[in-house]
Amino acid sequence: MHDKAIADTEEYQLPAGSSCTQDRGFQGFTIPAVTMIQPLKKPRNRVLSPEERIENRAINQERIRIEHSIGSAKRYRIVKDINRSRNNWIRDMVMDVCCGLHNFRLMFRPFRYE
Repeated sequence: MHDKAIADTEEYQLPAGSSCTQDRGFQGFTIPAVTMIQPLKKPRNRVLSPEERIENRAINQERIRIEHSIGSAKRYRIVKDINRSRNNWIRDMVMDVCCGLHNFRLMFRPFRYE
């Protein structure tokens, strides 16, 4: 199932006034009272203006940090393999522990984001 189709069926609850960064695959997905930050798609048979390209680059620079964090959490095999546990709290706990390990690992890296 595509990510947008899953997002449409789920009942996402985000605080009013917050922002949600999404990629181009979620075109048309909105949450009430939430600012959706999404790069612009290139119009058919046209090019994006230089201002739009700069804006897309700024959004993508923020998104790449998120993608790298998700990829780093997936270095633990239990996250990327199929979890056959029927308890959702176990799945959540596995992800919490792996994200904690990712954050622990970041504390000892010489490179840090600003």
